[in-house]
Amino acid sequence: MATTRDFNEMLNEHLDYDLMASEYISRDWLISNVERDDEWKGGTIPVPFKGAQASSISFGSLTDAANIGKSRFVRGTIESYKEMWGALKFNHTDLIQHDGKVNEDSFLKILPDEMEDFTQFMKERGSCVMLNGFASLASGDGDSSGNIAVRHPERFVLDELVYVDDSDSVVSAAGYIRTIDKNTGTLTLYDAPITGGSVVDLSAYSLASDAKVYYNGTQPGTDLGFTSVRSQLLSAANGGSATLFGKTKTAWPYLQALQLDGSNFSQVNILEGLFNKWSVAKQRCANRPEAAVMSFKNASAVLKCLEINKGAYNIVPGSQKVTAYGWEEVMIGGPKGTLKVVSVLEMEDDIIWFKSKKGFKFHSNGFFRTRTNPDGRKYHEVRATTGYSYIVDMMLFGELACYMPEANAIVHSIDFELSES
Repeated sequence: MATTRDFNEMLNEHLDYDLMASEYISRDWLISNVERDDEWKGGTIPVPFKGAQASSISFGSLTDAANIGKSRFVRGTIESYKEMWGALKFNHTDLIQHDGKVNEDSFLKILPDEMEDFTQFMKERGSCVMLNGFASLASGDGDSSGNIAVRHPERFVLDELVYVDDSDSVVSAAGYIRTIDKNTGTLTLYDAPITGGSVVDLSAYSLASDAKVYYNGTQPGTDLGFTSVRSQLLSAANGGSATLFGKTKTAWPYLQALQLDGSNFSQVNILEGLFNKWSVAKQRCANRPEAAVMSFKNASAVLKCLEINKGAYNIVPGSQKVTAYGWEEVMIGGPKGTLKVVSVLEMEDDIIWFKSKKGFKFHSNGFFRTRTNPDGRKYHEVRATTGYSYIVDMMLFGELACYMPEANAIVHSIDFELSES
């Protein structure tokens, strides 16, 4: 059988680091539509916010010097980058040919599909955490058999450790996913991975129907996941955070995004409601938001309303863009203007984000960090768990930061059922 060194040589020769990074970025709508700084070498990063206007206006006479506003800048701080680790396992039995030896040809046959799946998986996890901060909202209470229904069962895999919380501050329960029913959206949690163990009695926690299910490392109290759009733009009362990179939002008006209540949205009024909220956002945000970013469910309701309200609202010809990677775009014209609607696979159903053209930036040390030889060549190192498998670790170190919260708006508390008819 091939040694780890043999496998390393094949991996480093054929794994295209730059192509993987390019693929990840092109598939991730959020990363593709914010500024990027890929040169972060570690340490803290200052996040300057506007604090006050450095001017005053008066009528009838010059403004008294004592009454002229003073320019004030508020400095937040990114203390360190967040770490997302991905592990890809190659099994020895998948790499051998009929002669029982690991062969370069057999490796090259499986490498493209493995990297395709791995890149998409990393992108979906990273985007989900950057947008929401958690994996999925629950859609019902947990029971004594370890079952809990979630809105997005497709975001989970078997045997992974997840955390359930309904307070945004204290984890209520934790368990390993033993089964996933994609039709009912039900996860079954055990206290041990793969086999054995006992079900986690979720009925003991009296979970709210809007409890959140977290990936390992992103649960409350860890601060290990990327700081999400939701956390940065929403107040603590609406499911976000009271602070932004160390600064209290309510102390400074420019640290506050416009928050709009969407609790009255339904599948029959969401289109009109969306344009009404957008009109408010255009009036009150520092910059005109460029797009309404939402889940596929909410976008489906918008388009269904569009069919009913043809004439008042119409799709701009040639504006539709559909990708195979989990996001779509369309321009909708209505009585109050033309709005770009972006549906993103990883976006949660309870919010819609009116995104400003500028103000968000993703800082990283480069996508899919690898080790580097003294001569500057990047290389990947295999972590072998047994003699029959090879594990390749890849890391994305970075943080998402909003420098202009006041230029964004977010509709929250959206909660309606979408009928199939």
